[in-house]
Amino acid sequence: MKEIGAEAEITLENGFILKKRIVKKYREPQLDLRIRRERNKKEARLLVKASQKVNVPKIIDTSEFSIKMEFIKGIKLKDKENLKGLEKRMGEQIGLLHSLKIFHGDLTTSNILLKKDEIYLIDFGLADRGKIEDFATDLKVLFECVKASHTGFSETSFFEGYSKQMLEHNQVFTRLKKVYERGRYRIKSSQ
Repeated sequence: MKEIGAEAEITLENGFILKKRIVKKYREPQLDLRIRRERNKKEARLLVKASQKVNVPKIIDTSEFSIKMEFIKGIKLKDKENLKGLEKRMGEQIGLLHSLKIFHGDLTTSNILLKKDEIYLIDFGLADRGKIEDFATDLKVLFECVKASHTGFSETSFFEGYSKQMLEHNQVFTRLKKVYERGRYRIKSSQ
């Protein structure tokens, strides 16, 4: 298996995933080296931090521009039409991530796996340390993805799981409403 994304080449080797950051020829070479090095280091650091509480791939090894990690043999939620019964577990894992002050940055069903009734979060390439606004944005991205591609999803069940793990859930929910309002206002004003 080999996938090439915007930032990295992902290969499955001997039961492990190798994520190797690819050279961007349009960038000045020294800048490219610095960006790839820093992003790799940050992703590895955040994965280690997240692994304290969240189901994420365990890091096996890192180098300057790559991360070798556990391969989680599960199915991507993007491949499941109906998400009924998974919402609470999704909320719990995302709540745990946010409780560690980490936002994912690309929280779609392409980056959530189901393995033996457990939810796993993958691809922390855009993740970072976050605040309430970042957590609300993560949830908005997820809900828009779910609404566009899936059925059977209960936000109430999701929020139940999320609230159980994220102490600041009320602040996140309040900010989420504001994030949605900003989006509606922008759409209305541009018409």
